[in-house]
This record gives sequence, structure tokens and C-alpha cells, in this order.
Amino acid sequence: MIDVVCTVCRQNDARLAHVVDRWRVVRCRRCGHRYVSPRPSMDDIQRLYDEDYFQNPAFQTTDHDAYFGYMDYLRDREHIQARLSQVLRRIEAHRPPGRLLDLGCGLGFFVEVAALAGWDAHGVELNKHAVEWANQHVSNNVVHGTVDSLEYPDASFDCVTMFDVIEHLDDPRLEVGEVWRILRPGGLFVVATPDAGSRFARLLGARWLELKRAPEHLHFFSGATLSLLMRTCGFMPLDHHSMGKITTLRVVLADLKFYAPKAFGALERLLDARGWSDRVVDLNPGTKMCIYASKDGSPAPVDAALDQLERPKLRRALR
Repeated sequence: MIDVVCTVCRQNDARLAHVVDRWRVVRCRRCGHRYVSPRPSMDDIQRLYDEDYFQNPAFQTTDHDAYFGYMDYLRDREHIQARLSQVLRRIEAHRPPGRLLDLGCGLGFFVEVAALAGWDAHGVELNKHAVEWANQHVSNNVVHGTVDSLEYPDASFDCVTMFDVIEHLDDPRLEVGEVWRILRPGGLFVVATPDAGSRFARLLGARWLELKRAPEHLHFFSGATLSLLMRTCGFMPLDHHSMGKITTLRVVLADLKFYAPKAFGALERLLDARGWSDRVVDLNPGTKMCIYASKDGSPAPVDAALDQLERPKLRRALR
């Protein structure tokens, strides 16, 4: 088990915020960022990203010790790509199509969406099983590795995206620094991640399901702490929105059963009996955020970025 410092402001001064399934989630006293500490080594954590990650049987058995990954990611392909297409249109409102890199691209769904829209789209993924599938069914532009291990040239992309990735990283500040390096001046950086500052997350406290994903999820950003991280790494936030989910009622209930297995299990059986479990719904409880930022200048000192966060206009924008 390893004690870590705050990735945002590099301080080693945190207080206990939650204990969830034996994992300690702490809150930085300086910037407010929440993260898991102590934690296992990244070698141990990365063993979660195996062949079962995208089709995890724990969602059928409600096994809390194996709550990670997805119930059936491939089965939800059409719905996931519909949502990602909406995000791409928002990206194109800021930048015309160019060269794009999707970090932690999974099975390559967004690489496919962007390529069909005219982007020179590439993907990087740590899960070798996902890379093999993507190469067979989506694109040869999906490669195995991480942004730092592949050593892309400076200023080689117009847009870099991270969907449901930054919360998994050992030290996001290092990765975001690499994103700054490989983006062209004025390039766009897009991050989607669970919103620890959302009303729903605050209401549920330690019962928020995203916290139960520790140590798969190591960081729990709010809009303010994610924007602070971006500013310290040389990015200017431009736009943001909450990002809901298009999926079936069956997938929704698979998550909800981790709150109350008996109640939501009974509801699932009722919906199954009526043939409603596979109905598609578009839900947005406001628990995931998507932030768009441009590469604007050089990385800034943390103190300067914190001063900017004190401005009332910015605080309102990040609620």
C-alpha cells in the first residue's frame, strides 16, 4: 500500500473524507481534490483491466468486491457511440476536423465515430484485449500503451480526448502534461469523468457508486479541481456540460442493484416479465461532466490557478 500526494497541487496534507469498502478516500486541505490514499501499486491495479473488464459477470452477481468495468460494453456500442457523436459535434463547434487522439480508447468506439466524421483518428489503450478487438473490428490506428510510453512528437495532434480515463490514472498531472506537449498550440483537450461535486454525489456521500469503484477509480474530480488541474498544466477551460448515458433499463438496474440488490432485483424481474428491460433510455442525473479546454500558453503555478478559482464568475461557471 502506497501513500500518495495530491495530484493537483502536490500537497501532502489531506483529511479523511470517506471509507468505502475498506478504501480510504481523502480530501486535500489546500485544493479540495479527493483521491484514494493509501492505494495498491499500479501493477496490482492494472490487473483489473483483463479480458473480463468489458463484460464483467459481477454485474449479474452483485459482487461488491468485483465492481469494476462494464456489464456488457460491446452490447451497448450503438448507444455509447450515439452519445459520443454528440460530444464530437460539440468538439467541432470549437475546432475543425484534424488529427485526433483518444487516450484510453477502450474498444475504439470514439475512434470510429471521429474517423467517420472526417478526422484522422487514433487511439491508445492499456487493455491489450481491447486493442486486439479494436484492430479487428474498428481500426489499425488503435495501439497498445500509454501516452508517455509511445513518445508522440511535440505538437502532433489537434485534439486529445479522455473519456472515463482520468480517474483511473496514477498521477493525472503527469498525463495531462504529456497531453499539453503533444497538442498543437490552440489544440483542444476534452475530458469526461464522474463529477464528485454534483448534487447527486454530495447527497449520497460515501454511498455514491463511483466511490465504490476504488481502487479502479483513484481520483474523484469536481469541476473546480479538474479545471484547476487543467490550468496548472497550461489549458484554458472553454466549455462544459453534464454528460448523461444512453443505454437500456437492464444496464441501469445492473448499477442500481449495488445500492439495494433485493429491491432493484425484484424490479428487474418485473420489467423482464413485461418485456421492458431492454428499452432504451436517455438518462442524465448530472453525475458526469465533460470539460473542453484549449492549449493556451504555458503551465501556470498552482497558486496563480487557485487565485483564479477564487473569482466569483469562475466559481459559478464550475458549479
